[in-house]
Amino acid sequence: MIYLQLFLSFLKIGLFGFGGGLAVLSLIQHEVESHGWMTQEQFVDIVAVSQVTPGPIGINCATYAGYLATGNAFGSALATFALVLPSFIIMMLLIAFMSKKKDNKYNKGENCVFSLPRFLCECFFEKIIFFCFLLQNILFYCMEF
Repeated sequence: MIYLQLFLSFLKIGLFGFGGGLAVLSLIQHEVESHGWMTQEQFVDIVAVSQVTPGPIGINCATYAGYLATGNAFGSALATFALVLPSFIIMMLLIAFMSKKKDNKYNKGENCVFSLPRFLCECFFEKIIFFCFLLQNILFYCMEF
């Protein structure tokens, strides 16, 4: 049961934590203290150790918190995996989406740095224009009756 709680807690942090590792620390602290996995003093130690070890501080905290919560390396790996999973899924979906549209004019040459934001904006506005056109036709159709 602790593994499921650990996975869901860090999955929630991965889904709703924006702004990098330091911004996620308060979410991690709330989760681990509310479940009783560690005390505030232990969390302060986690932050100190995570800052001196190489790598992102949020992932280091998740790894160490998973280890303290379960007492083994599987809990550590599970917490880290759950924290990274939402970002990984979003990136895979964006890659799949962009690979289908690789012939787009914004996806070539010197424009490649701005290709994703431009492409997403273009698709978004195309959908809005289509929706407005569809709504306009529906309204005109309803007004005829």
